[in-house]
Amino acid sequence: MEDSLQRQASLQALNQRIMAFSMDVLCSMDEQGRFTQLSPSSATVFGYLPEELIGHAYLDYIVPEERERTQAEVRAIIHGSSNQPIRNRFCRKDGSIVHVLWSADWSASDRTLFAVAHDITRLVQNEAYAEDQRDILSMISTNQGLADILQAVCQMAESQDSGALCVLQLMDREQRTLHLGAAPSLPEAFRRSHESLPNDPDDNPFSSAVQSRQLTIVEDFAHESRWREQRNRLQEHGLHACWVIPLLSYHGEVLGTFSLYHHPPRAPDSEQLQLMATAAQLAAIAIERERDQIRLQESEERYRSLFTFNPDPVFSFDLNGNFESMNQAGCQLTGYREENLIGRNFSMLVLAEEMPRVSNHFQAARSGEAQRYEVKCRTESGELLELYVTNLPMVVKDRIVGVYGIAKDIGERNRMNRALREALMHSERQAELLRGLSQTAVNMSGILDIQSLLDYLAEQMRQLIGTHLAIIHLEENAGVRTQQASAISFSDKYADWTGARPLFDGGGIYALISEGQHPQIMTQAELDAYQQWYGGDDKSLPLRGSLSVPLRDPGGKKLGRLLLSDKYAGDFDQDDLAIAQQFAQMTVTMLENNRLMREVLSGEQRLQAQLEFTSAITDSIAEGLIAIDAQGRLTFVNPAAAYLIGRPAETLLGEPLAQQLPLPVAEWSHPGEGQGSLHGEFCLRDDRGEELCLAYDSAPLQGSRGPNGWVVAFRDISAQRRASQAMRERDQFFTLSLEMFCLISLQGHFIQVNPAFVMVLGYPVERLIDQPYLDLIHAEDRPVIETAIRRLQEGHLVQDLEARVTDSQGRLRWLQLSAALGDDRVIYCAARDVTQRKADEQALQDTLRELERSNRELQEFAFVASHDLQEPLRKIQAFSERLESQAQSLSEEGRDYLQRMSQAASRMQSLIRDLLAYSRVTTRGQPFVSVELDQILDGVLQDMETSLESSGAEIQRSPLPTLQGDPTQLRQLLQNLLSNAVKFHQEGQPPRVRIYAERQSPKEWTLCVADNGIGFEEKYLDRIFNPFQRLHGRQAYPGTGIGLAIVKKIVERHGASITANSQPGQGTTFRIRFRT
Repeated sequence: MEDSLQRQASLQALNQRIMAFSMDVLCSMDEQGRFTQLSPSSATVFGYLPEELIGHAYLDYIVPEERERTQAEVRAIIHGSSNQPIRNRFCRKDGSIVHVLWSADWSASDRTLFAVAHDITRLVQNEAYAEDQRDILSMISTNQGLADILQAVCQMAESQDSGALCVLQLMDREQRTLHLGAAPSLPEAFRRSHESLPNDPDDNPFSSAVQSRQLTIVEDFAHESRWREQRNRLQEHGLHACWVIPLLSYHGEVLGTFSLYHHPPRAPDSEQLQLMATAAQLAAIAIERERDQIRLQESEERYRSLFTFNPDPVFSFDLNGNFESMNQAGCQLTGYREENLIGRNFSMLVLAEEMPRVSNHFQAARSGEAQRYEVKCRTESGELLELYVTNLPMVVKDRIVGVYGIAKDIGERNRMNRALREALMHSERQAELLRGLSQTAVNMSGILDIQSLLDYLAEQMRQLIGTHLAIIHLEENAGVRTQQASAISFSDKYADWTGARPLFDGGGIYALISEGQHPQIMTQAELDAYQQWYGGDDKSLPLRGSLSVPLRDPGGKKLGRLLLSDKYAGDFDQDDLAIAQQFAQMTVTMLENNRLMREVLSGEQRLQAQLEFTSAITDSIAEGLIAIDAQGRLTFVNPAAAYLIGRPAETLLGEPLAQQLPLPVAEWSHPGEGQGSLHGEFCLRDDRGEELCLAYDSAPLQGSRGPNGWVVAFRDISAQRRASQAMRERDQFFTLSLEMFCLISLQGHFIQVNPAFVMVLGYPVERLIDQPYLDLIHAEDRPVIETAIRRLQEGHLVQDLEARVTDSQGRLRWLQLSAALGDDRVIYCAARDVTQRKADEQALQDTLRELERSNRELQEFAFVASHDLQEPLRKIQAFSERLESQAQSLSEEGRDYLQRMSQAASRMQSLIRDLLAYSRVTTRGQPFVSVELDQILDGVLQDMETSLESSGAEIQRSPLPTLQGDPTQLRQLLQNLLSNAVKFHQEGQPPRVRIYAERQSPKEWTLCVADNGIGFEEKYLDRIFNPFQRLHGRQAYPGTGIGLAIVKKIVERHGASITANSQPGQGTTFRIRFRT
């Protein structure tokens, strides 16, 4: 008794020492939630002495908005339905807020709630710091305004450094003045003094930091002899300390400064220095991104002005000759919409006889040689095109990735002016905005390597929680997978295990840990209960208890897992779990920041490719392009322009345009005075003395600060004039064509019809011209035609529209129509007489309806016949049974006849039942629903349990997919296939059946049923799926031979297909391919 009392006293003394020296608050509460006991640490954590809280309800000190949730979670712990930690905010005596993590347990015997409160305020602040940085990086990557981003950087710094006043200043391009970028908390009068400061080191500390390119620290301006004016302003507002860090670009250019003011004199500590470095780095990224965007916009505006007047089609192919893009000019020329061309080969446009030669040119362009050639093509409506094509290799990062193409309509050069404008518009729509750089910045902003950051996190997590082993593992789909999948940190205890096999290899203990979708704590006893957890060799790290937390992104996607083992003292508890979960959130934030950085780099690569694409077009188009400044001097000359002028491009730059081309530049208005595009023609003499006729288009050149010159596009139209005669000859095609052609005004009257139109409908030409076309249309089809006309007026094409018209004899004829609205606002219509085809289609539909009716009557006949035939069979069987009772009086031969009659009646009844089942596949099928095939297979195996046990069958199964189908029929399908596999097994060898699924593509998968049975020769494959077909006699294997016919019919109803692979003596595999 005395020993027991001494032990109790010793334990009580130990508990008192724990409560006295614990950094956490140890406390107890009664059933009403009132404090009954608290450790002395309550004064440090809560700001109250224990005696000030005892007798008061804990809810009185929780912030009001969290009281209801906290009370509900405490009630769940008391009722035993939860043991999770509780996280809330506690109001201290001085009015400040402390973030607390509670671990609690209810003692039913003592009617007391025992709890431990852990201060996690610093951890919450770090979370907010990391979230602020991620939000700023997201703002940068999504191109939000620079002022908003700089404001957010200042607010982040002020939230992390209490009492600090943040100022961000921007350096102008001339490096002369610092302008205020953001200062959310400065007093207004003091703020105005920062709006514009000279870049003079003797004037202010900001310029001093700019000049030295280093951190400038003023601990107390009262002792600073420099910058007197700045010192006086600081003293007026009670500020003494000022710390300034320059903002540097990755090229070393000074972008501005970031500074922090403090009221008391002080020097920055290491955390404040790290905060300033992080904020400065974020601000520099944002400023440089803004400047990159401005440079990109200026470049795009310059190229957009250069290409606006290009009327040529511009397009690109992949290395297989498939279209990747086509500008609007190309679509107008060919008659195809861009979405109808993308992914299709250029052979769809090129005439067949031209393909060998064009393919040779394309292959040469793929090899890096520029190609120019003429080719004949056809538009979507069948019109012949004669094009002059330029093909250039598409080079990105010194690698040919495709082929550019520029085409010229040799017969219609006056339309090429619009092609370049459309090419630039298309290029602008396809370009994506550059996304900024992203980097890791949660107390590790200087660590850029993913593996190094993972190693750092693992080491910090192990030391903080106090374990000998810590692992961070990333899955394959985490998005930043490096060569090393895991980061491992262990103490000196495991110094000899540097060559240990990784635990996260898909087996052993990792398989057990990965089964859970939630954090896990496992004691050593639980680990010992799991056999072979060590992986089966002597190279696996031993575990002494484990704590694991999954890594998941905000969308719930699993990224990996954290694992800790071998705690310094005791087992893992809920406090350890809470800290590990915080590390998991920090790791996920790091992965997200890395993803943002890769998006920024990808955007830069796309921008570079776009600039290279635009430059290649400029150098390769056949039209001359020049740009002149406001003084009329040449500032840009492309190769085609240099060729037409007859001088190298580099010798023309800076020369007055008037000395090279007879263009009336002096008569044009000054850029920006309201004059738009100008057009005209002029003539030159080439090297041979022949006259060249050139047409030009010009427009003001738009720069970043408005119009500052002119851009001129000119082209050789000498061939166009020679082609006019050829165009008149081509007009004869309208007259000679066997297809029906007509021209219709927007008012709905015929303008012109060709002879084929007159011949088909029988009306004379004079009867049709100026007459409403709707007079010929059948009344029921007129709304469709009127809708088509409205679509034409909206700019759409009308293709293959069918309507009925009345010919001159009053007969109805079906016409198939295609039409387009021309630039001259005339409807061009082509038609074809399809009256005979429509009659043939109607006859086919009548035949199909008759066939459907015949099949329906046949099914009804089979069903009725099957029922009516069973009645006489029942009587035959009944009389046979009565005769069997008197069989002793019959002779041996009579009894044999009686037995044969009974067996024949049974076989007939089986045949009738199978015939009825066969007909019901289509007549009594149920609507399709979502079916879990694994559940269907469970039911089939349960039904066949007796036959499977009697035959000794072994069933191997793998998980099966879900599909849309008839559950009853799918059950019958599986049962028929499994029954056949068990029935047709080899003598002396138990059946072995394997059911599994194979995935061919995202839209197709195959259900497989394989056995080791007797097999068959595949020449009988078509026969086995026919009703009542057998490959063996009834004496060898029972059955009627209709089971596989029913399977095939069920398969066909589900839109699937079935086949089989087999060899005699080697088993059979049935394969059913489903489409999702």
